[in-house]
Amino acid sequence: VNVVAIAKQDMPAGYVIELAIGGWDLRGEVATITEFPDAPPIGLLTGARLRNSVVQGQILKLSDVDIPDSIAKYAWESMQSHAIAEA
Repeated sequence: VNVVAIAKQDMPAGYVIELAIGGWDLRGEVATITEFPDAPPIGLLTGARLRNSVVQGQILKLSDVDIPDSIAKYAWESMQSHAIAEA
């Protein structure tokens, strides 16, 4: 299970997400990793910079963001690869 990030508003490329959970930019929605394998968890997106512009209602994909390095990011990448391999 994953909580994907959905844009609450249009945001341009280069925009930095100051606060992913509880902020003005994103809302979360539960989904399975196999349903959206390229959607990073909303909890990893604080401080992320958008590579691409996103529109309101769009689910953010890994290709849309540069996620800051963290232990949580590495743990998610490991879990994601295992979940996809088992699907």
